[in-house]
Formats: sequence, C-alpha cells, structure tokens
Amino acid sequence: MTHRAAILAGCLLAFASCTPEDSVVMPDDASYGLPAGTTPLAPASRKVLEGVYQVIDNAKPFGEFLVLRWSYVATGTDTTHYLSMFGARGVCYFILEGARSDSTVHFSGYWRRMTSFETGNASFTISPTNGGRAVTALSPRAQRDTLTITGRYDNGNGTQAETLNLRYLRPLYITTPFAIIAHRAGGRNSDLLPASENTVDMALHAERFGANGIEIDVRMTTDNVPILFHDEDLNLRLNIKNGLTGPVESYSYVQLQAFVRLLHGESIPTLKEVLDAVIDRTNLRIVWLDMKSARPSMSAVRAVQRAAMARANAQAALGKRNPLVILIGLPDEEKVDEYMTLPDRAEAYAICELGLDQVRRTSATVWAPRWTMGTPPADVAQMHAEGRKVLVWTLDVPQYIAQFVQQGELDGILSNYPSSVAFMYFARPPQ
Repeated sequence: MTHRAAILAGCLLAFASCTPEDSVVMPDDASYGLPAGTTPLAPASRKVLEGVYQVIDNAKPFGEFLVLRWSYVATGTDTTHYLSMFGARGVCYFILEGARSDSTVHFSGYWRRMTSFETGNASFTISPTNGGRAVTALSPRAQRDTLTITGRYDNGNGTQAETLNLRYLRPLYITTPFAIIAHRAGGRNSDLLPASENTVDMALHAERFGANGIEIDVRMTTDNVPILFHDEDLNLRLNIKNGLTGPVESYSYVQLQAFVRLLHGESIPTLKEVLDAVIDRTNLRIVWLDMKSARPSMSAVRAVQRAAMARANAQAALGKRNPLVILIGLPDEEKVDEYMTLPDRAEAYAICELGLDQVRRTSATVWAPRWTMGTPPADVAQMHAEGRKVLVWTLDVPQYIAQFVQQGELDGILSNYPSSVAFMYFARPPQ
C-alpha cells in the first residue's frame, strides 16, 4: 500500500483558502517502498517482533524507546497488517507494512508527530544476521536479545535521510486489560488525520494509532436513524459547504446522504455502518457511544447496540475476533432518565459520566469522570469492589497520561492521542 493521499482537511475547512500551515501532506517517496518480490510475514513472525525497543542511535527525534505493536484491517477476504511504532517525543508514531525476502525482513511506511505537522517517509530492515533468520524461521524463536532493526527516515519527500536503529529490549507490558480509547472514532479533524472524525475510515485507523477502543458521537435523524456527528449544527469544521444549515438532527437520513459530505468526502455514517466495520474489519474491544442527541434516542440506539454485540460476540466465540463491549454513554441527567425507561436495561452495558450515585442507580458497567475532576483512590477502589471499571476522559497531556498509567488504578483512558497512551502503557517495565 502506498501513502498517496494528501491530507488537506484544513484546506477543506476554509473550502477555498488552503495554506501550507493548515495541511499535512503525507510522504510518498517510492524509494522507501517494500522491495519487489517480497512475501507476507507469517503470523508467528509478526508476533515475535512485538516489544519495547531501545533506540541505539539518533534518539533525539523520537525518544530513547519505541513500542512495536501489530494491528490489522480486513477488506473482504484480504487482510492488511500494520506494524505501529509509538514513541514519547512529541506524540510520535510510525505506521508500516512488513514483508520478507528470504531471511531478510522489510518494513515501509511513514511517521507522524501529533504535536506538529511533521511527517516523513520511513523504511527498516532486519538482516539475516541481526535476527531476520530467526524471525522468518518456520518456528520463529522467542530469543530476541540480539534482534536489531536498522532503518532510515526523512522529513518529507526530497529531504535528507537520517538513520534510526533499534535493538529489542523487553516484551510489551501486558497484564490486566487496559482500555486505550480513541476520541471521535480515532481522532479529531483538527489533528489533520487521513480521514474525517466519526467515520468508518477513521475507525479503521484507530488501532494503527494505538487504540483498542473508540468513542463515537451519536445523533438522530428526523426519521430516527442513529448517525455519527459531533456538533449540533452542520458547519465547515465538520462538513464541506453544501447549502444545508442548522441542526443536523433537523434533516432526514436521505437528505443528509444526498447533500452532506464530510471533510474527506465521506457521507455521514449511520451507527450501524460504523459498528459493522468495527466488528467485521477490526479487532477493537470497546465502543463508547457518546449520546449527544437532543431527540429521544435511547430505544433506537439500544436496538443497534444489542444486535451488534450479539453478532460480535458470536464471532468472538468462534475465535474470529476479540470480544466486543459497546457502552451506551450517560453524559447527563436527561439521558439517564431516558436510559432508565429501557425495558431491558438490566442486560444493557452503559458508561456513566456522572457521580457515583447515578452510576449505581443506572447499574452502569463503567464510571467515566472527566480526568480534571480527579479520581479519588477510595472511589476507584469502591467502583472496583462493586465490579465496575473506571475510565477517564479526555486526557491528552503526556505527563498526566504517564502519571495515570503508572499509578495503575484506572482501567483505561480516552484520548485524542491514543499513541501516547499506548506508549506509556506498553513501555512500562515489568512489575
């Protein structure tokens, strides 16, 4: 796969007034591509490559350590696997595809820094003597002490290449499950990502950004179709100029499909379309439905949630994917009251952003306070004692992400920077 798509989200915000400062152009230098004649890596070869690596030279741009972790996107009978590298410096990540030629392993892709517009090409190699022979063996060996990845990167097409070499350090820190939830299906439009927020395509990127869950914003059309759209009104932050104005919930599904296109040209998706993609094309474990509708919406959303969880977990029972939990968000008293009218709410899964009394009243599965409100250890312990999980939102500051992860009290974090959460969590040294 090449990366030919130019990200021009900022340009579309202004519709006709693009400047270099508000766009990120993805690199596409063919000299960084995978060599001809390569073949896919076996699942065991991919698995043995995951871990925490030490940067053995040139640590300044990306930090002293990188976390390597695989994900995939399925398309029909075809599956594309991605190796993501997450670093601490400036919320950076690499997204690469891998292959082998004989006993040499190759990776090709791009890197991005979320705190700026910086990006560039990247390619890496594991030679036979640096571990490639062991990685590509019929039974890849777990002995990785000498595994070394050599590579190069640049700062965009035509810029000078720099070296970046890594040595395997230790396995990923994986103990109890930890939710890394990407905001708005993967990220915000303001971060100039390759897809519009709250879309199928953005959800398909989420795992590459380090997430194992997504949060999405649910509204209703006039004909009671649950759709995804963050803001109350149609506006140029989210959609291309189209002639429609006012609340998105004042239009029917057919009207929105006919006239509205999001910043990257997508139609506004239905909730079902996004959940179908999550189930069939990803391995995501959690979907948080942020109930933003001003209209009665709980019954329609509950029906979609129930059907999607049944289908996902039937696949999980067959070993085709991870189990999936879809949580109905309860952000305010109005939605709590509406939720309490559901005849089958005892079987539903909910995530409550309010106080502990409302968490208990709704029998919510998860308590999710805003991270700035604080999470007293005694309250977290009490929620755990009652069999509930505790997540915080929306936490983007790396130093606080590190602090929350290291404290080890929470069960997850919702962030616009899931790659930062992934680095902080998986890079933890063994306890």
